[in-house]
Amino acid sequence: MSPSWLLSAGLNYHVSRGESLAGDDRMLSFGYDPNNTLSYGLFDDDAVSMFAEVAYDFPNGMMLTCGYNRSDGFTVSSTQKPSLKIYKISKAVYVDPAWPDLWFAYRIPSTTDDWSLGLSMPVSRDASVNLGASWQEIDGPTVFNYKNRLLSVSYVHNF
Repeated sequence: MSPSWLLSAGLNYHVSRGESLAGDDRMLSFGYDPNNTLSYGLFDDDAVSMFAEVAYDFPNGMMLTCGYNRSDGFTVSSTQKPSLKIYKISKAVYVDPAWPDLWFAYRIPSTTDDWSLGLSMPVSRDASVNLGASWQEIDGPTVFNYKNRLLSVSYVHNF
C-alpha cells in the first residue's frame, strides 16, 4: 500500500419540513400574548453548511483524518421551565417529546463549528482500532452557546 492524500470539501443546503405538532394543553403554561405565538414546527430545519476534510493513508495502513464543518441553521434545545427570554429568540417551541416529564424544546437560530481528528490503526486484514476526538461549538443569539468535546475509541471488524 502506498501513501496517499484524500481531500474533500463542499457546500450544502438542507431543508426538512414536517407537519406541525398537534396542540398540547401544557403549552398554555407559557401564558404569553396569543398574538405572538410560535410555530409548533420544532423539527423543521434549514441550514447552509460547508465542510472540508483531509485524510492521509500511511504505507503501514494507518489513516489520519482531520475535518471541519460549519453550519448556519438551527439547534433544538430543551429546558424544564418555560423561558420568555428563550421564547423571544426562538422560531418554534413545543413540549419536548424526548422527556417523560414536562420539558420545553425551542428551535433556536445557531451557527455550529465542528472540528474532528481521527486515527485508524489496522489490527488485522479485516479489523481496526479507531481513535477520535471532536470539538463542537454552537453559537446562538445572545448567550445561548454550547461547547461539546468528545473522545472515542472503537474496534471495527469488517465482515
